[in-house]
Amino acid sequence: MEFVWIPSGVFQMGSPDNDHERNDDEFPVHKVKVDGFWIGKFPVTNEQYRIYKQSHMSGEYQGHLLNGPSQPVVNINWIEAKQFIQWMSEIYAGLYEFRLPTEAEWEYSCKAGTKTTRFWGNDADKSCLFANLADKSLQIKFSNWVSIHQCTDNNIVTSPVGTFNPNQFGLYDMIGNIWEFCEDVYNEKAYYNHKSINPLNERGGTVKVIRGGSFYSVPQGARCGNRNSISTNGRDLGIGFRVVRTR
Repeated sequence: MEFVWIPSGVFQMGSPDNDHERNDDEFPVHKVKVDGFWIGKFPVTNEQYRIYKQSHMSGEYQGHLLNGPSQPVVNINWIEAKQFIQWMSEIYAGLYEFRLPTEAEWEYSCKAGTKTTRFWGNDADKSCLFANLADKSLQIKFSNWVSIHQCTDNNIVTSPVGTFNPNQFGLYDMIGNIWEFCEDVYNEKAYYNHKSINPLNERGGTVKVIRGGSFYSVPQGARCGNRNSISTNGRDLGIGFRVVRTR
């Protein structure tokens, strides 16, 4: 598993007033500082996850397989992702420690110093160079898909990780391909109470934050500031994770 060093920094977390696609849970915009950390260059793949659990099957979507070794692992829940990460930490016996990214770390990593709604800019229809999302390829196969990105990425379901161009931090698939689990408990009003340094919301229930959108995400869901959620035991063919290394 390859990791990229993300230097400590300050950024504006949330989506500004001029982002006409933003949702109510994406504001107020607030200044956040995060310490430096290592994060997976790619989401965790089926091949990597099966070293831990050989029997895992990511499944398929209407005849399109999600099980390729270099496709991201999906159809696991937040608890199982955490168990995989604990297994990784035990293997390295204190040399390294691993966890999921916090929501703030994830957004900081996605934006990578940019101030636009997507790390490549504000134009959703330029996504096909950078992300696997709902696009013309998906619409040709499934004609009921109406809200799409007006470009062609040549993928119907999850693509092998690293297929598209990385962001400015050298991270792949930060938008699209799969939603990614975060450490935080989801709270619609979380931004009103965020700490200014390394915020992490650990209270409020068993619904967790997911970020980034997936191969079936429409333009509104494919932005660095977009937030979504799922219960700790929920699973989906478009949800997986990437790993943070803390030392």
